[in-house]
Amino acid sequence: MYKILKDGEVLSVTGKPVWVKSQENGSFALSTEPAAHGVVVNGEVFHLSGRPEIEGKESVVIAEVDDGLYANGLTVLVTDPLDLKTVEQFRKVVQLFAGSLGEDTAMEVATIYPAYQVGRAYAAGDYFTYGTNNVGDPQLYKVVQAHTSQADWKPDSTAALYTPIGLTKEGYAEWSQPTGAHDAYNKGDIVSCNGKLYQSKIDGNIWSPEAYPDGWETYIE
Repeated sequence: MYKILKDGEVLSVTGKPVWVKSQENGSFALSTEPAAHGVVVNGEVFHLSGRPEIEGKESVVIAEVDDGLYANGLTVLVTDPLDLKTVEQFRKVVQLFAGSLGEDTAMEVATIYPAYQVGRAYAAGDYFTYGTNNVGDPQLYKVVQAHTSQADWKPDSTAALYTPIGLTKEGYAEWSQPTGAHDAYNKGDIVSCNGKLYQSKIDGNIWSPEAYPDGWETYIE
């Protein structure tokens, strides 16, 4: 398993990076890892630190991590899916790992974070979910300062303690890359992308407004 880091934050975690090499005509071709100049993350090419420069591309660092812990956990889940104790332990391991993710990556996997709890001691930088956003996905929050939560300090109304992730100031969800059909955008969903609002024209929409303009239309309030 590989961890892709940009400016010290986890950009992506993958078992099979997509390596690319720049061509003389400015395009990119698939490559092996030793010959690669860059790597593709969510459809975007990033320069591999220490490799030949790629003009206009941000640099990332790739670190190979030990996935034995995750593999062992998955093996147990497959062989004994009714072992609820093991399922919960594995979930906690995933959540601990997820705590190191940057905001953009965390937003793409919001469902793995625990739900908000009253009376819990939160540290600055912790993530949790509370309610849903305007497209029906779990709303992710990040803790601004350490505290013990109280019933009257609700995440959606206490900006001094919590910051909503992936929401514009008007309350619209920022577009993020769906991981499959289960979290794809549906017809009528409204998202913000690069400062503009768009409404999906189709169900099962996994493309950004820029990548597939025919699947979206500009939304005006």
